[in-house]
Amino acid sequence: QAMNIKDHHALIQIHGTLVPKNIQRTGGEQLQGKGDFRKPISCWLYPIRVSVLSNGMKALNLHRWEICKDAFAKGRKEGIRVYQFLKEPLTQAFGEDFYRALECAASQLG
Repeated sequence: QAMNIKDHHALIQIHGTLVPKNIQRTGGEQLQGKGDFRKPISCWLYPIRVSVLSNGMKALNLHRWEICKDAFAKGRKEGIRVYQFLKEPLTQAFGEDFYRALECAASQLG
């Protein structure tokens, strides 16, 4: 669908290309043209990075990257923690029981 040049305020520039601001899917999802395509879980979980420890257990670490600082600021302002924002991918990757335990631990930490 062509966008009228008057709608330039509805565009953002990503790597030199103008795209609609309301795009929330990855390029791979858009290329598929279908809503059932899912990006890899490592991308879906970002900024949480998953690593496997020497004992086989998985560690979840928050990756703080300068380009994400505005998203972190918005989350703080709106009172949304990263794990809450990523509920769907966390549940998909680790299950409902894991997510409930995560919520419980977070509530105890304050």
